[in-house]
Amino acid sequence: PFVDPGLGKNIPFMIGVLCGGIIFGTVAGFVSMVPYMMKDVHQLSTAEIG
Repeated sequence: PFVDPGLGKNIPFMIGVLCGGIIFGTVAGFVSMVPYMMKDVHQLSTAEIG
């Protein structure tokens, strides 16, 4: 296997993976929602948003 199955039993590793996934999901969601917020909340045109 590409990843050692024993890593699933390593608690600090799993906490790091979970925290990293939560942070990544939060940042990706924020970045993908900013254009919609700028369009709907701030009434900016597509050209102004970029």
